[in-house]
Amino acid sequence: MSFFDRIANLISEKPKNDATDGHEKKISPLNAKNECIQDEKTPNYSVSPATPAKESAVVEGKKTEVPLESREELLKRVCDLVAILFDNVEMNVGKRLVIWLDADQLTFQAYDTESYRQRFLAALLNECDMKFDAVSFSLGKPEESLRPTPVGKSGKVFLQIVDEQPVRTSVSCKASISIFGNAGSLLKNKYILSSDEMREKKITAYNIGAGEFPQVPTGYRENHIAIDDNPNGPMIEKNKFVSRMHAHIGYSDTLGFYLQVERDGTRLMGKRTRIFRGKQIIEMENPMVKEALQDGDLIELGKAVVLRYMQHLNESENQQ
Repeated sequence: MSFFDRIANLISEKPKNDATDGHEKKISPLNAKNECIQDEKTPNYSVSPATPAKESAVVEGKKTEVPLESREELLKRVCDLVAILFDNVEMNVGKRLVIWLDADQLTFQAYDTESYRQRFLAALLNECDMKFDAVSFSLGKPEESLRPTPVGKSGKVFLQIVDEQPVRTSVSCKASISIFGNAGSLLKNKYILSSDEMREKKITAYNIGAGEFPQVPTGYRENHIAIDDNPNGPMIEKNKFVSRMHAHIGYSDTLGFYLQVERDGTRLMGKRTRIFRGKQIIEMENPMVKEALQDGDLIELGKAVVLRYMQHLNESENQQ
């Protein structure tokens, strides 16, 4: 064989590889399509796959993403925390306990059931001696402005105390008390009653009695509406039948100003307190009863002192 024939044979030979073992691989049109699909699905690893140790670490990490305790454990943790944080705090009026759960929707629904909420109310009352109006669950993580209290170290459970008392728009009301005609005497010509003043100064009631600061069994009492108790005063014969702790005028948004007799102002103690409203006479004998006052009411104290109650004063009027 000539030199040129050998060169031609070398050029015509097919390259050998591991897949074909030196033989040409035949691919039909159908096989060619399948080969393309297979190649798309087969991942092209540029690095070696995760070792079994790494895979287990990933699984362990997933398990700690939602570390919520069981229902029994959560109940115990919350009760213990409430008992510690709110010990000796008045919690039996208008309070709701909110439990925030930073979990998925399915987990949240497993906790947020009526029976579970009732168990919380019973446990808080029996074990912590704390009565809440309600217990509710909220999904997610509360904002810092709500000042939540975390439960445990998971960072997934928080507590919040919500005041359930309705927010009221307080009504401003004013009235005056003065002597009716010549029936006794006060230390001032007129006393102004103000609902705003009562709220600002935290006055529970305007006390009515003889003297401004008389001595009583418990110490000294301030009478905001003071009958003149000067033994040399011109009206002492009328004023002397009024007790030092005779009655008081309170205020509520539902009743407005109301009169309430005290024990020393009742017939049981030899005194008398009545309201004259037109032809109607209202005897005040029970210290527990509140009688709403109406414009023009006359309040009789003892035997001869009569006060006149006038409502709806102008803002410009002040105490004299």
